[in-house]
Amino acid sequence: MKDKQTKIIVVGGGISGLTSTAYLAREGFDVLLIEKNDKCGGLINSFNRDGFVFDVGARSIENSGVIRPMLKNLGVELELLESPVSLGIEDKIINMVSIENLYDYEQLLEKLYPESKKDIKVIIRFIKKILKDMEVLYGIDNPFFVNLKKNKIFLIKTLLPWFFKFIFVIRRINKMQEPVESFLSKISNNKSLVDIISQHFFKNTPFFFALGYFYVYTDYLYPKGGTGELPKAIEKKIIEWDGKILTKTKVTEIVPSKK
Repeated sequence: MKDKQTKIIVVGGGISGLTSTAYLAREGFDVLLIEKNDKCGGLINSFNRDGFVFDVGARSIENSGVIRPMLKNLGVELELLESPVSLGIEDKIINMVSIENLYDYEQLLEKLYPESKKDIKVIIRFIKKILKDMEVLYGIDNPFFVNLKKNKIFLIKTLLPWFFKFIFVIRRINKMQEPVESFLSKISNNKSLVDIISQHFFKNTPFFFALGYFYVYTDYLYPKGGTGELPKAIEKKIIEWDGKILTKTKVTEIVPSKK
């Protein structure tokens, strides 16, 4: 890989393929991205119809301390709008603009299940504890995108203190792998309450990650003009750095022994 004349082929032009190609092209490698569809982006895409923008797959993008710093690191200029998630129960909608909206969610649950107020308060306390851990996980920009040699202040004042907190959070996460449904059932025997809360998550999601979504709900971004603007912006950088993109092409066989 130190030979910058080496030809590299990236198969698949989803976001992973695009970002891999962009970084390789920026470093001066001879890189070709091959995509079977007529455009790149995969599930991060959009199209226009009758004056409206429709998103093909993901309808927003989770930042998680990665997207903003990665785009900045690549020099990609893209307007990103805040895209918080809304939670709905029956005809009630709560916009999760900030962590403070967890209080609104608690109030709604208590209104629906007044007989289970104690259980609800215990569940909300657990969520708040998990949110503190989520803030450690996602609370700083991913250090991969920071030049630590040039930014010693970030290394000493931010990264090192964060790292020790991160170790303890990971240890706690490993102890919170029970499916969210059974975890909630241990707190409350109100099956309807358990179902109402767990409906927001995929079935059998470990309860740390399930309840941690209350943090993630406030961390979504939407590229102005549609999610498809993100792959377009990365494509421009690839071309700018002399990388090559070949669409409408399938890779049918890979023979390592020949190349």
